[in-house]
Amino acid sequence: MGTTLYMSPELLDCTMPLSPVGLLNCDLYSLGAVLWELGSMYCHVTEGASPVYQHVFQSQLPELFTQSDVVELVIVKQLTPGIPPSYAP
Repeated sequence: MGTTLYMSPELLDCTMPLSPVGLLNCDLYSLGAVLWELGSMYCHVTEGASPVYQHVFQSQLPELFTQSDVVELVIVKQLTPGIPPSYAP
């Protein structure tokens, strides 16, 4: 159980080992997703714009997405959250 956008690929495809290390890896994936969201807001502020909150994978998913959409994106296509070209140095 969890919020679909923050679930690691192992949790989404039910292959995660039920061990402390497996759970820690899933938590690190979730932390990375939250840090990505914070970083994307920070980039808007440093460009002089108002902070815009954007969920991880928001630009790559339909507006009304399902867990199947996230599974397709993360597990089947093995994509990572997009980084707009304006964020790159």
